Amino acid sequence: MRFILPILLLVLSTTVVIALGAGPRSGERLLAAVYPPWWSDARIAGAAASVGDIAAAGGVRNVLVIHGDPSGLAARVRRSGALLVLGGDAARLCADPQALEA
Repeated sequence: MRFILPILLLVLSTTVVIALGAGPRSGERLLAAVYPPWWSDARIAGAAASVGDIAAAGGVRNVLVIHGDPSGLAARVRRSGALLVLGGDAARLCADPQALEA
């Protein structure tokens, strides 16, 4: 029992570090947006489409990869309701590579 708290803190801190490192950088055209899971598919698709082109769907129904104008893309995705925005390689891991080549 006494080892549970340190293990939980280690997992939590690792998750925070990974999430911060996977965040979007300025000038990126491809981002993965994680929308609230309680939203309908239509609402998620509408929110993502209002920001840019939907490049691919993630492994979970509320994750979409969005391609768009890089100036302020991450901020627009957040304003559209995304809970988490991932950029760079993290966004590419969320989708099938063949879908991104099309």
